[in-house]
Amino acid sequence: FFSAPFSAMDTEPPAACTHSQRCMEKDKEIVHLIMQLQALHSKTLRLQATNLHLTEELQERTTELEGKIQSNAEIEVEMHALRTSLGAISSYASINEAKA
Repeated sequence: FFSAPFSAMDTEPPAACTHSQRCMEKDKEIVHLIMQLQALHSKTLRLQATNLHLTEELQERTTELEGKIQSNAEIEVEMHALRTSLGAISSYASINEAKA
């Protein structure tokens, strides 16, 4: 019996080179997709490197700011102590002037 060289899914009988042309087109598509994937992978790696760099920079700046915040808090405590002392000295001076 005669066996058809194409499946029931095909809508038209293949020409002599249609199958190989379709395969070549698919191969070209696959190569193109692989190239796109490689380009995306390269971009991903660059973005990951940039992200890592920015994360490290952010951590350094955060540490600096935390140090400045701590210093400011210490300065505020010292200023409060100085104001308290100044107030006490001022009160003492007023009392002494009143006695004199």
